[in-house]
Amino acid sequence: MLTIDWKERLNMDTADFLKNKLPKGDYDFEIIFIAYPERVNGKIPAEVISQVANNIVQQLGKKHELYLPFYNALWAKKGDYGKQAFAQILSKLLHRKPSVYMPVLEGAISTADEAEIILFWTRLCYLLFVNILINIWIRFLNLGTAKIWIYRALL
Repeated sequence: MLTIDWKERLNMDTADFLKNKLPKGDYDFEIIFIAYPERVNGKIPAEVISQVANNIVQQLGKKHELYLPFYNALWAKKGDYGKQAFAQILSKLLHRKPSVYMPVLEGAISTADEAEIILFWTRLCYLLFVNILINIWIRFLNLGTAKIWIYRALL
Protein backbone atom coordinates (compact mmCIF):
# COMPACT_ATOMS: atom_id res chain seq x y z
CA MET A 1 0.00 0.00 0.00
CA LEU A 2 1.30 3.42 -0.96
CA THR A 3 1.75 5.91 1.84
CA ILE A 4 0.35 9.41 1.54
CA ASP A 5 3.89 10.78 1.30
CA TRP A 6 4.68 8.59 -1.68
CA LYS A 7 1.38 9.40 -3.37
CA GLU A 8 2.18 13.10 -3.02
CA ARG A 9 5.70 12.56 -4.34
CA LEU A 10 4.40 10.59 -7.31
CA ASN A 11 1.84 13.34 -7.99
CA MET A 12 4.55 16.01 -7.95
CA ASP A 13 6.92 13.97 -10.10
CA THR A 14 4.12 13.26 -12.57
CA ALA A 15 3.29 16.96 -12.81
CA ASP A 16 6.97 17.74 -13.41
CA PHE A 17 7.20 15.06 -16.11
CA LEU A 18 4.08 16.34 -17.87
CA LYS A 19 5.27 19.94 -17.71
CA ASN A 20 8.94 19.57 -18.61
CA LYS A 21 9.56 16.28 -20.40
CA LEU A 22 6.44 15.15 -22.26
CA PRO A 23 6.00 18.32 -24.38
CA LYS A 24 9.60 17.88 -25.58
CA GLY A 25 8.93 14.31 -26.71
CA ASP A 26 10.87 12.73 -23.84
CA TYR A 27 8.79 9.65 -23.03
CA ASP A 28 11.00 8.23 -20.26
CA PHE A 29 8.18 8.10 -17.73
CA GLU A 30 10.18 5.75 -15.49
CA ILE A 31 11.77 8.83 -13.96
CA ILE A 32 8.49 9.39 -12.12
CA PHE A 33 8.63 6.21 -10.07
CA ILE A 34 12.18 4.85 -10.24
CA ALA A 35 13.04 6.29 -6.81
CA TYR A 36 10.31 4.23 -5.13
CA PRO A 37 12.31 2.16 -2.63
CA GLU A 38 10.25 -1.02 -2.31
CA ARG A 39 10.48 -3.83 -4.84
CA VAL A 40 8.50 -7.02 -5.29
CA ASN A 41 10.68 -9.70 -6.86
CA GLY A 42 13.02 -6.95 -8.03
CA LYS A 43 10.27 -4.92 -9.73
CA ILE A 44 8.29 -1.81 -8.95
CA PRO A 45 4.87 -2.83 -7.52
CA ALA A 46 1.94 -2.64 -9.93
CA GLU A 47 0.17 -0.31 -7.49
CA VAL A 48 2.85 2.33 -8.12
CA ILE A 49 2.50 2.04 -11.90
CA SER A 50 -1.28 2.25 -11.56
CA GLN A 51 -1.00 5.36 -9.39
CA VAL A 52 1.31 7.04 -11.91
CA ALA A 53 -0.94 6.12 -14.86
CA ASN A 54 -4.02 7.47 -13.07
CA ASN A 55 -2.10 10.66 -12.23
CA ILE A 56 -1.14 11.08 -15.88
CA VAL A 57 -4.77 10.78 -17.01
CA GLN A 58 -6.00 13.11 -14.30
CA GLN A 59 -3.36 15.77 -14.85
CA LEU A 60 -3.64 15.74 -18.66
CA GLY A 61 -7.32 16.54 -18.27
CA LYS A 62 -8.99 17.35 -21.57
CA LYS A 63 -5.67 17.50 -23.44
CA HIS A 64 -5.30 13.71 -23.36
CA GLU A 65 -5.86 13.35 -27.11
CA LEU A 66 -2.70 15.28 -27.92
CA TYR A 67 -0.46 12.57 -26.52
CA LEU A 68 -1.26 9.53 -28.67
CA PRO A 69 2.43 9.12 -29.62
CA PHE A 70 3.24 8.91 -25.90
CA TYR A 71 0.68 6.16 -25.35
CA ASN A 72 2.05 4.24 -28.34
CA ALA A 73 5.60 4.65 -27.03
CA LEU A 74 4.52 3.30 -23.64
CA TRP A 75 3.34 0.13 -25.33
CA ALA A 76 6.11 -0.29 -27.88
CA LYS A 77 9.24 0.91 -26.08
CA LYS A 78 8.79 0.95 -22.32
CA GLY A 79 8.67 -2.73 -21.45
CA ASP A 80 6.43 -4.21 -18.77
CA TYR A 81 6.00 -0.96 -16.85
CA GLY A 82 4.97 0.85 -20.02
CA LYS A 83 2.50 -1.86 -20.95
CA GLN A 84 0.94 -1.76 -17.50
CA ALA A 85 0.65 2.03 -17.68
CA PHE A 86 -0.71 1.83 -21.25
CA ALA A 87 -3.46 -0.58 -20.20
CA GLN A 88 -4.35 1.54 -17.18
CA ILE A 89 -4.41 4.78 -19.18
CA LEU A 90 -6.54 3.29 -21.96
CA SER A 91 -8.94 1.82 -19.41
CA LYS A 92 -9.61 5.38 -18.29
CA LEU A 93 -9.69 7.04 -21.72
CA LEU A 94 -11.29 4.51 -24.07
CA HIS A 95 -14.85 5.19 -22.93
CA ARG A 96 -14.37 8.96 -23.30
CA LYS A 97 -13.48 8.86 -27.01
CA PRO A 98 -13.72 5.36 -28.45
CA SER A 99 -13.19 6.60 -32.01
CA VAL A 100 -9.78 7.98 -31.03
CA TYR A 101 -8.53 5.29 -28.68
CA MET A 102 -9.90 2.13 -30.32
CA PRO A 103 -7.33 2.28 -33.16
CA VAL A 104 -4.58 2.71 -30.54
CA LEU A 105 -5.87 -0.34 -28.70
CA GLU A 106 -6.18 -2.37 -31.91
CA GLY A 107 -2.59 -1.52 -32.84
CA ALA A 108 -1.37 -2.67 -29.45
CA ILE A 109 -3.38 -5.88 -29.50
CA SER A 110 -2.09 -6.73 -32.97
CA THR A 111 1.45 -6.88 -31.57
CA ALA A 112 0.55 -8.40 -28.20
CA ASP A 113 1.35 -11.91 -27.04
CA GLU A 114 -1.00 -14.01 -24.91
CA ALA A 115 0.14 -12.62 -21.55
CA GLU A 116 -0.28 -9.05 -22.77
CA ILE A 117 -3.78 -9.76 -24.05
CA ILE A 118 -4.64 -11.12 -20.61
CA LEU A 119 -3.30 -7.86 -19.16
CA PHE A 120 -5.67 -5.97 -21.46
CA TRP A 121 -8.57 -8.13 -20.39
CA THR A 122 -7.92 -7.69 -16.69
CA ARG A 123 -7.26 -3.96 -16.83
CA LEU A 124 -9.27 -2.69 -19.72
CA CYS A 125 -11.97 -5.00 -20.99
CA TYR A 126 -13.10 -6.09 -17.55
CA LEU A 127 -13.55 -2.45 -16.47
CA LEU A 128 -15.48 -1.69 -19.65
CA PHE A 129 -17.65 -4.78 -19.17
CA VAL A 130 -18.47 -3.80 -15.58
CA ASN A 131 -19.21 -0.25 -16.72
CA ILE A 132 -21.62 -1.53 -19.38
CA LEU A 133 -23.40 -3.73 -16.83
CA ILE A 134 -23.72 -0.82 -14.42
CA ASN A 135 -25.17 1.38 -17.17
CA ILE A 136 -27.69 -1.30 -18.10
CA TRP A 137 -28.64 -1.68 -14.44
CA ILE A 138 -29.13 2.09 -14.09
CA ARG A 139 -31.37 2.16 -17.16
CA PHE A 140 -33.52 -0.61 -15.73
CA LEU A 141 -33.78 1.23 -12.43
CA ASN A 142 -35.16 4.25 -14.25
CA LEU A 143 -37.91 2.14 -15.82
CA GLY A 144 -41.04 1.12 -13.98
CA THR A 145 -40.53 -2.51 -14.98
CA ALA A 146 -37.24 -2.86 -13.13
CA LYS A 147 -38.74 -4.73 -10.20
CA ILE A 148 -40.57 -7.13 -12.46
CA TRP A 149 -37.43 -7.81 -14.46
CA ILE A 150 -35.41 -8.42 -11.28
CA TYR A 151 -37.98 -10.80 -9.85
CA ARG A 152 -38.14 -12.74 -13.11
CA ALA A 153 -34.35 -12.96 -13.24
CA LEU A 154 -34.24 -14.33 -9.69
CA LEU A 155 -36.88 -17.02 -10.34
